Amino acid sequence: MRWYENEGIDSDVVIMTTAVVSRSINGTPFVPKMKKTDFDHVKAEVDSAMKGLPMERLEGGKIDLTKMEQLMRDRVLMTEGAELSENSVIYTDEKSALNVFVNFSEHLTVEARSAGFDLDVADRADKFASMLESKLDISFSEKYGFLNSNLTDTGTGLRIFAMVNIPGICRNERGVEVVSKRCQQYDWKLAAPFKRAGAAGIFFILSDAMLGVSGSGIKENGRQLIREIIDLERKCRLEIAGGNTAMYKDLYARAYGTLKYATVQQPLEILTNLSNIRIYKNYLDNSQDQEDREDLPFEISWKTINMITGEICRECMGDRPRNRALPAANKKRAKTVKEYLKGDD
Repeated sequence: MRWYENEGIDSDVVIMTTAVVSRSINGTPFVPKMKKTDFDHVKAEVDSAMKGLPMERLEGGKIDLTKMEQLMRDRVLMTEGAELSENSVIYTDEKSALNVFVNFSEHLTVEARSAGFDLDVADRADKFASMLESKLDISFSEKYGFLNSNLTDTGTGLRIFAMVNIPGICRNERGVEVVSKRCQQYDWKLAAPFKRAGAAGIFFILSDAMLGVSGSGIKENGRQLIREIIDLERKCRLEIAGGNTAMYKDLYARAYGTLKYATVQQPLEILTNLSNIRIYKNYLDNSQDQEDREDLPFEISWKTINMITGEICRECMGDRPRNRALPAANKKRAKTVKEYLKGDD
């Protein structure tokens, strides 16, 4: 079972949580200045450190189309995909939950992912990175911490981000502004993962400080911040659906019907329909009136909602905008959504 096939904790709001730890090999130029011999040196060093570990090794220039599609489907390659070259190597575990990227934006990045709200991904990524550090000569400064080519990745070298869907907050005129300011107070930030993501309530909540902080501090700030956002989003959803139950019940049914039966579907349309489903589903999950649920002849799980959301977001982050509007792409996307929904039938 892949990591995203789990429902996850607080998955009504948090789609996934990711932690990335960046490290560089001492005495080797940073990626922008590296030559072929430098790339080969880093690959050899990491190969030696990874020897004997139960992870699949994939070389950038030798991944066939079928395997590439699987890596994209398993969310191993999302934003990292654009950096894949013949000098790069990917190690991935059987669940695609722990990945090691070599010669991408930095010499070495360890990435851990989990469905839902799970800040333990930071511990898993850091533990694996520490194991590699014990076998490698890592660039480190007593004054600045871990050194990387990107100054914003210098310090702890740890970045955490949660992908959230907050349509309830977004329907408040100043909702996004309030959340953005709250993120800044915790040294985190709110960012849209792709163009027009905010229109469907899709955002990344990212840690934004590495210098002068500890990994445990980053994690604790994230725990408090994201918990606040989850609680606020749930409250907004209940108030919105509870204030006009008939309308949102109809939106829920119409959204499901479109996802289930439409033959062509565009990304924003799918994400907007999923947002409407989220709002009323939260209301249903908290309603004491069973008639609300009995009137609807279908169910859709949070796992399915998030698997579809993750698939569409991955596509939007990885493809050129014009490709997402092609008739063939719209048909293929509609078919994919139907396949996901079969699991709830």
